[in-house]
Amino acid sequence: TLLRIRARAPKARFVNLEHDAGYWIALDRYVEQVKLVIYDEFCRAPTWCPDIPLDAEVHVSETYG
Repeated sequence: TLLRIRARAPKARFVNLEHDAGYWIALDRYVEQVKLVIYDEFCRAPTWCPDIPLDAEVHVSETYG
């Protein structure tokens, strides 16, 4: 999943992964595209269980540095 997100959203930078949450950083102009890719990939059923009903939540927050 992470490799597919990286391939589909190269403008997003992966930051951290914990249990069932992932964190990425993206410029404002790419946020909507990155959100859609992340949602799509986290809802993708694995080949070994194609009928599993999956859903995801994608949240955006501001970062300052």
